[in-house]
Amino acid sequence: MRKFYLLFALCFAVFVSQAQETVANGVKENQPEEEVSKSPITFKISYHLGSSTIANHYMSANAYKGVASGIHVDLGRFYKRWENISWNLSFDNYSAFKAAGGLENAAKTSSMSYKALDLNYSSFYNWKFGKGLMVKVGGGVDISGDLITNLTHQMNNAASMNVLAQLEASAGICYTFKFKKWMLGLSGDISTPFAGLIMTDARHESGVGSFTKKDLMGYYFSHIKGTSFSNLQGVDFDFGIKFITPKVAIVLDIVTENRWWYVNEIQNIRKNAMFQIGASFNIANLKQTKTVQRYF
Repeated sequence: MRKFYLLFALCFAVFVSQAQETVANGVKENQPEEEVSKSPITFKISYHLGSSTIANHYMSANAYKGVASGIHVDLGRFYKRWENISWNLSFDNYSAFKAAGGLENAAKTSSMSYKALDLNYSSFYNWKFGKGLMVKVGGGVDISGDLITNLTHQMNNAASMNVLAQLEASAGICYTFKFKKWMLGLSGDISTPFAGLIMTDARHESGVGSFTKKDLMGYYFSHIKGTSFSNLQGVDFDFGIKFITPKVAIVLDIVTENRWWYVNEIQNIRKNAMFQIGASFNIANLKQTKTVQRYF
């Protein structure tokens, strides 16, 4: 951890010194398309569809597989005071679906319904190399939650809610090819959680059920645990292709989102592999082809 803080302090000192310099190649900061305070907010919305593998040993010893779909939204821009520091805010929603696993039985516990939400805010230090290569390194906060239930009227009291608040380390690389009237961008991003908090179930009691108790407040805290690499791990990948025109950019992504944790003697696994198709716009009067160097 000490090395991490030293690296963070070094990066902070570098970007503070560079933020006071003018833009390279003699372009002044007061020109509309380069001034940091007027850098565009990029808005991207995508539909994703893919497969999910779920294991929640509070609900069942089985692993469940099914089709998941939902919406992904991104907002991003550079901070007003620093031309190399960007932020990104994203939201994911997975619609309910029926997953199957294990053997059929009278209680119908071989099927379940799964819903999930995710909110992420991250900041990155950006480097640009040559005309098209960009690299970013940073981190942020990821808050996610899911609700798992057996299908309605099939099993009493079968519900599990898990909420995760995690600090993440992130990195990405992008290369943009320029053509006559349009551009093509290829990108790859990776992130992993390294510390945080989780609210989850225990072996004989659900996390949600503990909040209904009025007499023993201590039950709450037995379901809220700290996390680190020892009991929660995960890696997210995002490989994307962006077809950039002056008005809009069409984005195709292959995304994997993975988490697995062992808390309160309960094993949980979430593995999602999604295909995303969407569109990206600039919330400013600037052409997409003029702002490709802004890698959000």
